Amino acid sequence: QLACPLDLGCHSVEVVLLVFDLTNPSSFGKIKKMFRDVRFHFPASVEIIVGTKADLTDQRKVQSSVVDQFVEDNRSVYMETSAANDIRVSQIFTTVADLVQRTNVGFS
Repeated sequence: QLACPLDLGCHSVEVVLLVFDLTNPSSFGKIKKMFRDVRFHFPASVEIIVGTKADLTDQRKVQSSVVDQFVEDNRSVYMETSAANDIRVSQIFTTVADLVQRTNVGFS
């Protein structure tokens, strides 16, 4: 479980990565709560939802349709990755940089 940015002394958050395991449905449930907390405390932040272990297609437990609906309902960004197979890992950071630049959000 991750600490709340407020617990870490963060008073301003520009981009939040909410990461869950595609093979573990409870991890997706946890990010849904964290998402609400982030939106409440940092309404101007950009949230990127990241599903990990995309390479384990035969073990996938979180359905694409469920994630897609959540992303659409909350107007957020979604990416699936696999660290084991180096699928879209670096693209996450490129996306963060692009979103920061596009929204003129500066890191202070």
